[in-house]
Amino acid sequence: ASSERETKAVKAVVERSNFTTSLNLHSYGRDVLLPFSCQSMGYPKEDDNNFFERYGKELASANHFKVGRPYESRIGLYTVNGDAADWMFNQHGIFAVSPEVGGGDFWLTSANVQDAVHLSTENVPMVLHTAWAAGPHLRLVKANMTLEEDGSLQVSFT
Repeated sequence: ASSERETKAVKAVVERSNFTTSLNLHSYGRDVLLPFSCQSMGYPKEDDNNFFERYGKELASANHFKVGRPYESRIGLYTVNGDAADWMFNQHGIFAVSPEVGGGDFWLTSANVQDAVHLSTENVPMVLHTAWAAGPHLRLVKANMTLEEDGSLQVSFT
C-alpha cells in the first residue's frame, strides 16, 4: 500500500487536492479501464456502474477505445488489485479511469516521434472531456503543436 516513492507522491498530491476527475494514463493498449478492476471485489453499485459505463463510452467516442474492466472479455486483460482509479473513487470520490493509450510499442523512441504526435493528438479529446467534466474551468480556444526539425514537440495554447 503506497510503498514506492512515486506512489507515495501521487497519494500525497491527491490527498491534499480537491480533484473531481482523473485520467491515470498507462501504456499500452487502446482501452478505457473502469474502476472496480479487481474481479473478486465485484461491481460497484448500479448507479455508479451505469455512470462509469456511460462516462467511459463518452471518453472513447473520438478515439474508439474499448471500454470496460481489465478482466472482462471485451478487454481481455487480467484482474488488477490496487489500481489508482479504484483507490481514487473508493477513498476520495474522484471519478477516475485508467486509459491504456498507444497500441504499438510499449515505449516510444526518438525514431518514432510521429507516433508520439499521433498518440498525443488521438487522446486530446479524452483529456479535454475529462477537464470539462471536472467542473469550473478555463476555456481553451486553440492548441498549436509543431514538430521541430530536431524532433522536439512544441505546444502552445491560447
